[in-house]
Amino acid sequence: MVDPWVDGREAKSMTDVQGEHRPGGGPSLDGARVLIVEDQPEVADLLVIAVTGIGGEVIAVAATMDGAMALIRSEAISIAIVTKVVRGVHADVVARELVRRGIPYVVTAGSGAARGHPELHAALTITKPFLMRYVQVVLLDIAAQIIGTKSAPPRARLT
Repeated sequence: MVDPWVDGREAKSMTDVQGEHRPGGGPSLDGARVLIVEDQPEVADLLVIAVTGIGGEVIAVAATMDGAMALIRSEAISIAIVTKVVRGVHADVVARELVRRGIPYVVTAGSGAARGHPELHAALTITKPFLMRYVQVVLLDIAAQIIGTKSAPPRARLT
């Protein structure tokens, strides 16, 4: 069977995805509210599927810095996924605001996105292209460590 989670391939329906990754109520984000800051629609779509496939609620996808900041200021956010560069601008201000508010986050970055604020470098980074399954494991790990989700798997390992 072809793995539906490899970047660039078509994902199955959400029902199929949830059934495969949450058999018998397996690991889950248990309704955690996730903000996605991503300016590439295809990547954002993959992240939405990854989050909802493990029980998270995507509150919004922000494709601009202003949009991300407005959402951070107005919404209750459990976890954020932030691309390192949004429309050509490093997401430093977003990282600083997340840190200030105590919101855990993970950074996604393409190769070559080496500059930016120290908070962007200090965060766990998922390099694009990524496997959606890896994104899910990272999010579950963050939930287990910071939010207290008891059903999360052990820390992800790069292979």
